[in-house]
This record gives sequence, C-alpha cells and structure tokens, in this order.
Amino acid sequence: MLTAVQKNLRELFLTLGGGSKAPLDGRAAYANAASHGVLGLGLVALLFAASRGGGDFGPMHLMGVAVVRGLPIYDRAFQLQLFANGEYPGPPQGMFYPPATGVALLPLAWFSFRIAQHVWCGLTMLAIVFGVRALLKAARPDLQPRAWRFAAGFVMLSAGVRWGITPGQGAPLVLGLLCLFMAQLFNGNRWWAIAIAAFALAFKFTLAVPFLLLLLCFRNYRGLVLCAGTWVVSNAVGLYRVGGLTAMHDYKMNIATVEALGDINTPDPWAPISVPRTDLSYLAFGVLRNLPLARTLAQLACVVIAVVLIWLAWRLGPHPTLRQAFGYLLVGTCLGAAAVYHHHYDWAVLIAPLLLGCLLQERSGLKRTDWLLLSPMCAMLAFLPIALAQRLLIDAFGSRGVVLLNFSFPVLTLVGIGVGLLSLFSGLRRSSAGLESS
Repeated sequence: MLTAVQKNLRELFLTLGGGSKAPLDGRAAYANAASHGVLGLGLVALLFAASRGGGDFGPMHLMGVAVVRGLPIYDRAFQLQLFANGEYPGPPQGMFYPPATGVALLPLAWFSFRIAQHVWCGLTMLAIVFGVRALLKAARPDLQPRAWRFAAGFVMLSAGVRWGITPGQGAPLVLGLLCLFMAQLFNGNRWWAIAIAAFALAFKFTLAVPFLLLLLCFRNYRGLVLCAGTWVVSNAVGLYRVGGLTAMHDYKMNIATVEALGDINTPDPWAPISVPRTDLSYLAFGVLRNLPLARTLAQLACVVIAVVLIWLAWRLGPHPTLRQAFGYLLVGTCLGAAAVYHHHYDWAVLIAPLLLGCLLQERSGLKRTDWLLLSPMCAMLAFLPIALAQRLLIDAFGSRGVVLLNFSFPVLTLVGIGVGLLSLFSGLRRSSAGLESS
C-alpha cells in the first residue's frame, strides 16, 4: 500500500512540477493556473495572519530605534515609560535581543512602528517566495517554474509559518534566508552565502546555528570568521549606542528573567501557562525536575551531537553532494532548535530541510521508515493550529491537557536530529564504497 501511495505522490509531483515526465499541454495549462492561485492564496494568508497580531515585532523595532537615537533600551524603568504612550503593544517582560539585532534592523528604525510592521511583513513574504524559488532552482533545475510557485504557496499556507508571522516573530524571515543561503552554497556563490549568514547571525543569533554549521561542514572557514567578526562588531557598535557597560549590566538583568518559572517562557513543560518550547533543556527539566542538571545534560548532549556532525563533515570531504547537504541541513536546523531557548514558532526554519528532502526524493537518502518518523513533525508544521489545539486539549483533559503537546516539540526535534545523522552515516558508507554521487 505504501508503495502505491508513493507512486501516486510521485506522479502528482511530476504533474505539478513538470519534471522528467511532463504532462500533456492541457494538464500543464491547468497546473500553471493553479500554481498562480496557490501562490496568491499563500500571500493573502500571510497578510491575514500578520494583521491579527505582530506585537512581538515591537521589541525588535525598538532595538533599531534605540541604536539610532542612543536610547537606554535595557533599563527597565525606561522600557515601562517608553511603552506607556501606547505606540507599541506591551510592555514586554524585558528586552532580550542583543544590540546586534538593532544594528541589523537599522533600515526599519527610520519608519514608525506601524509602517515598519508592514514593511517587515512584506520583507518576510519576499524572503520566503524568492528563497523557495532559489532552492528549487538549485536542487531541481529540471522542474518547470510552476513548481516553485506551488512550493512557495504551500509553505506560506503552512501552520508553521503562521505560528511565527502572527505574533511578528523572525523565524519565517530566517526560513526564507536559509533557503536562499542553501541555494547560494549549492551554486558556489560563497560570498552571497556568507553575507546572508552574517545578517542572520546579527539579526537573531539563536536561529543562525544551521547557517554556521553548514559553513563549517562546507569548510568555509573564511566565512565563519567573517560572520563572527560581523556579529562582534555589530554588538560592539550597538552596545556603545545604547549605553555601553551600563547597558551590558542591564541586558544581563533582562536575560536573567527570560525563563522565570510561572511565566509563559518557563522551562517547565508541565506548567499549563507554558508556551511550547523545542530545546532539550525543556524536555530534560520536564523529566528530571532539576533545572541545573537538565541544562547541563542538554548542553552536553548538544555538544556531542555537534562533534559527531563535524566529524562526519570531515570524513565526507569538502565538497558535499546534495544528499549530504540535506543531512547537514536537517541536523543543523534541529540542533539549533534543540540547543538554544526556542519556542514552537521557531520550528518554521525546519521547513527548509523537509522541503529539500521532498525535492530530492530518493536522493535524500531517507527511507520509508525515516519519513514515517518525520511525519508527525511534517503534519504539525503543515496543519496544526496551535492555539486551537491548546484550547481543545485543555477542554478535554483539564489544565494538564497541553503537556503532551509541550513534550512533543523537543521529542520530535530529537527525532529529526537522529534521522539526519542516520542519513549522513548512510552517505558515509556509500562514499566509502564509491557509490556516492552528486
């Protein structure tokens, strides 16, 4: 039965994409029209989702404004005073973005918050559309243009992108940048790849882990140094503008409150108020009930995974095949989600490796069992209305009803790491046997 389903899906893929088995002219015309419709529907869906919230963009925009005007943005009393005029939704629990975020968003700081919010939404949509387009052209140049329109439309219609675009988070933008970054790596445009990675690192360093790991796996050491240098300089310039050493002290005080127990950012998955998180410390604390031990074990596990990934990259050589690049991307994105404090909406970046795996099909190295393991993650990213699911679980099972949902995110992130590593080990065996090709 599974074989029959795979055959039907492959035929549908070829029809929509116009690959090696191009459909008849009539079917192609309908497919082209449908691709424009899906792309347009995706754009409308993102605009609607963005109009429902966007408050989380406020602190990011304020970081840029603070760098331009030299405001003491990390001072708690100043934050409360700043949000009192009602221009920004809030006040926030604190300012948790480093100064480099303000430097990265300097162009938007010259606009009012509401105008900048619309520009931000437009930039996110452009990044996704052109990122998906570039990734499809790099990974599957045999496909017709309608393929990228379908793919970009379906990505924008996905629940995972809506999770981020509705509150105004940065993960959907980073998803588009990651697709662009991978396309530049595949095409050998290393300077464009470095520039994209450097911006991603300055904008939100916790989401930049896959960019840096992929540069390392591709042995682009110059790119790593340039990205690190850009990040250091951006933070130094931003810190100087917002108060220097005093601002650094205030920033540390802000960060100390980010994971307070009893808050929505709590590291306790058993807390009904908790917004689902993807990091391993969240999972470990839920099991061990000892926060210092949980953080230590989670960090140790992530270091071990990173060492294994680097060892595999060294063994596989400096010129990865598409199959190997897929493995790096899957492990890198999942490791980024597991290693650092992240909420469920940051899972949006995982769409990039899953999309690449679908494009490569058999060349991804994934077996049926691998896709079966990844299917819950794919289903959640595609369809899960997170707020509705939380309400239904609470109505059905009480205040503890969301616990299973909370645990599912870090568990499935670990599954993604495991599947990616298995794909890379399989590639290593094929490479040793002389079977691996680009």
